[in-house]
Amino acid sequence: MLDFKKVHEVILEILKTTDQKIVDGFNSDLEVKDKGGRVESNPVTEVDGAVEDFLKDQLSEAFPEVGFVGEERDNNTKDEYNWVVDPIDGTKNFSLKVPVFCTSIALWKNNKPVYGMMSFPMQNLRVHVIDGKGIFVNEKKHLAENKESVQKTPLILFNMVGNHKLKAEMFVKILEDMFSPRYFGSAVYHLMMVGLGKADVVALWNLAPWDLGVAKLLMQEAGLEYRYVGEDVNLDLEGKEPYRFKIVVGKQPFVDKIASFFEEALDKKEK
Repeated sequence: MLDFKKVHEVILEILKTTDQKIVDGFNSDLEVKDKGGRVESNPVTEVDGAVEDFLKDQLSEAFPEVGFVGEERDNNTKDEYNWVVDPIDGTKNFSLKVPVFCTSIALWKNNKPVYGMMSFPMQNLRVHVIDGKGIFVNEKKHLAENKESVQKTPLILFNMVGNHKLKAEMFVKILEDMFSPRYFGSAVYHLMMVGLGKADVVALWNLAPWDLGVAKLLMQEAGLEYRYVGEDVNLDLEGKEPYRFKIVVGKQPFVDKIASFFEEALDKKEK
């Protein structure tokens, strides 16, 4: 069993460097490329790769028994523990100088997250979560609000990768049946907003494990609903499309309603 205290201390030390690398990159002239492989743009910068390389080197040195799954490089999974890392979630925002992006580091045990860190360097915000211990904001325990508390006009977050026609149809469906959804350009930012009670629900279609590494643990510790549609998030990426996972998380009844929209759309897509 890994010592979560040590895990957290090591990650805090690593973030001193990665946060600075990201801030320096944000304030510089970036070369932006498109990795391809998706219907829509899939940008990457030299900072993404540099940060992931640093994270992999440092984490592997501190915890050689833990495998590594990241967005930018080859993966090396192990049987029990694995890091699931997105060096910059929200690269498009980062490349356009929009200060909404983060580094996501999750530790999975037996295909389930047990520790997660989300670092938002432009906001001086770090949110970490530990299995059975709760959520912490800048090292202070976060007190979750009443999960039954629902606003008359809910804040719905929505991110869908892939088919533009289906995305438009889903957006209109949510708009007409519920309320106009919002999109901030970072799946992890969306998850943080819901986990801290700043938004009511987020619907994510065709995201990858590194986008969703902290999702299940964050909702568990917030006492919120976590619903997957189709296939639950996992680290089986050998020969498979990584951007294939669909989840809806947050408060009921919003999760139930949007999940039903997703299930209907997935059923039509598979026929």
